[in-house]
Amino acid sequence: MSLDVLSSFNVFSAVPLDGSASYSEVASKVGIPEDMLRRILRQSMTQRIFAETAPGSGRIVHTAASAVFVKKPQWHSWVGHNVDECNRSVVRVVDSIRRYGDGDGEPGQTPFALAMYPDFPKETPWFQWAAQEGEGEKQGWRMRRFGEAMSVISSEGSFGSSALQKNYDWSGLGPGATMVDVSSPLSGVISYLGSRCTGDNEYKFVSRHIADGRCTPIRSVAPQATSHSSSQRRFLSCAA
Repeated sequence: MSLDVLSSFNVFSAVPLDGSASYSEVASKVGIPEDMLRRILRQSMTQRIFAETAPGSGRIVHTAASAVFVKKPQWHSWVGHNVDECNRSVVRVVDSIRRYGDGDGEPGQTPFALAMYPDFPKETPWFQWAAQEGEGEKQGWRMRRFGEAMSVISSEGSFGSSALQKNYDWSGLGPGATMVDVSSPLSGVISYLGSRCTGDNEYKFVSRHIADGRCTPIRSVAPQATSHSSSQRRFLSCAA
């Protein structure tokens, strides 16, 4: 719960990285009543997210766990996606089963759709809704946040693109193989593989994006000859 509040009200940015702030100063910046903010922050401190300069001092400082969300904004997006879209969807699983059962495979008959856009047509997929969410300059903010969240997943730990590269014999696909990334350009996976696949084969890397709920090709560009280490490999690419 506390992480949801810290992310939604961007409390992370209200505390200076190189100093401290009082509860009242932070409360004024983020628009949360001071007493409520104090309770939320003290609960988060039990998870080593933020700390007081000294017990009872009333001055808040960053810890390594809280500072990362300021130093690496994509991690803030990852947390935001999880505590917002994911958490709100999880609690609607039972409702979704009771209402739709197995349903008929429509993207609007999912726990996520029930939680986030229940009044949209049942054919509406998440990507279409997220791309339209918001008005003016804010339109598509959920999709942008999702993209940053996916960049974290594809660059860190066991879910990182390096694991995908190392655990499959890509060079064994043979000359002229086409690799298609259906996860959209947001993940960065295809770019990672395109710059690191080994062997002397010529590959075609195609990145696709979701538009109106369907997987459609991104505009193609002419093949480019590029040099990667000593193998002088060439990659045919589709630009985002």
